[in-house]
Amino acid sequence: MPVTVKLDTAHNAQLEIDGTVKRIRRGAFWMGLDGGTPADVLWQCVTAAGMPILAAGTPNAPYPGQSDLLYTSLRVVSTSGATASGYLIYETPSGFPATAYLIKDSSQLMTYETNMYPGTRYPIYIAGGSFDTDVDNGDGSITTTTNLVPGDNCTMRFRMRVRQKSITKLVYGQIIRPTGSFLFGNDNPFFGPQGTADNSDAVGQVNDDSWGGKPKGHWLIDGYETDTYKYQGYYILNASAICRSSPGMPNFDWSETGILRNTITGKYVQVKKDDIDALMALPYDFGQIGDNTKGVVRAGPYTLTSFPTVFGF
Repeated sequence: MPVTVKLDTAHNAQLEIDGTVKRIRRGAFWMGLDGGTPADVLWQCVTAAGMPILAAGTPNAPYPGQSDLLYTSLRVVSTSGATASGYLIYETPSGFPATAYLIKDSSQLMTYETNMYPGTRYPIYIAGGSFDTDVDNGDGSITTTTNLVPGDNCTMRFRMRVRQKSITKLVYGQIIRPTGSFLFGNDNPFFGPQGTADNSDAVGQVNDDSWGGKPKGHWLIDGYETDTYKYQGYYILNASAICRSSPGMPNFDWSETGILRNTITGKYVQVKKDDIDALMALPYDFGQIGDNTKGVVRAGPYTLTSFPTVFGF
């Protein structure tokens, strides 16, 4: 007769909660045991039909309806002939509740060198004109010469605010390693269905729709890492995104703009304010954005991705 198990018995069942750590003792009753040494009985209980798998290298099974509780150990309390009673222990790994995100929101100043005002993308232009130069002749006299200097763009360095969101999530499921990179086997709140992406795909992409209170193209994923726990069947995912728009620069997405330079004089052409306003009013897109025949070009260097798929919200 094969060894079978009846789970969720009232006998030996227990729930413990200590801060963020939760532990459940799931009552069990085994039938059809063949006897033998205590080690033999224990092994028969572990491998009985209907038992969740508990083996090194295999993801730990979650408690039914509670994905943040993983099966970690088993105890046989008593035996009687061909039967035994005991319990399975399910607990929260590392005291981190899987149903919660850890979200860190921070801001810092970053140095930015440009020949355009970051908020408006208008060129930082110095108008040309006639300028006098005085030269001391050495005999007490001064010679004044007048020079006509053409206008040109000017490059400056700014300290601007960059906002960063860092999201940490605990995820359970099989970890697969194809060609050295991680794929996440179960559907999870970071990368969706099995095999759809690996951990390098998200970095360097921007939001394809409104996210974090900002429009399309305003958030750039700048970091992604995983901490994997092979024998516990879970992994911690850490991802972060940065945004450089602010109340003073609400339209400063992750596109870049450039001004046409005259190859003969080496000077920038003067661009009309209305042309820049019309260009910057367009939503972010990957590649060229709008018209490039007015002396100014705007480009989106980063591809777009669904942030709810990446971050889970």
